[in-house]
Amino acid sequence: MGSFGELWRINKDVPASNGHNEFERMDGLVVIISGDIASTGSINEYKIASHFWGQLFAAIEKDHGINKQNVKLLVVPGNHDIFYKDGKRPSSTDVSNAFANNRVEFFLEELRRMNPFLYFSHGNGCFFRTRSEIGTDYDRYFTRKILHFQENYTIEANLFNTAPFSCSKDDGLHYLPSDALAAFSRPSHANLSIAVMHHAPNWFEFSLHKELMQIITQRCGVTF
Repeated sequence: MGSFGELWRINKDVPASNGHNEFERMDGLVVIISGDIASTGSINEYKIASHFWGQLFAAIEKDHGINKQNVKLLVVPGNHDIFYKDGKRPSSTDVSNAFANNRVEFFLEELRRMNPFLYFSHGNGCFFRTRSEIGTDYDRYFTRKILHFQENYTIEANLFNTAPFSCSKDDGLHYLPSDALAAFSRPSHANLSIAVMHHAPNWFEFSLHKELMQIITQRCGVTF
């Protein structure tokens, strides 16, 4: 996988655009990666990604004067962040049957296949390989981060792991346990609330789709 390296080399050779010049007037920056950090979900791909983030953030601090403490990374997984040892992804029939007959068991098995991603995201405080310091059970599929910036400005970032149940025909098959929605619905005192997910709410089964949309509409100023 060489895409991160290629992207970095291209960016180094492109003159700063008006968009890049906007950095000069910023006190902080939020970088949002909404899934598919990897291609196959292997450990080596996340090592490349970590190296890329390090270079990117160092360049932002050096070239635009934004302190690295005010550059925040938000990352959620996509379907390519699930690692299958044999390289074979489940068929649409397999996923549909699992959704209908053993939804929770299949969901947990998909999370176990995401350990390389979870090692990577754990280090960035986004999702956790095991229960986090606050001891929640949902750390592998929902995380809330409060981002702090200058002058006490805060952003509440709600990060969703929507990767399980992905296949070629997964519309209406995605799933989240109820404790994730309960955590999402709890208010905070942040200035802005956002949600980040790889699959939009309409990819979830109908009742969950409706509940997600209701909470997003009530709570979030921006959804990615």
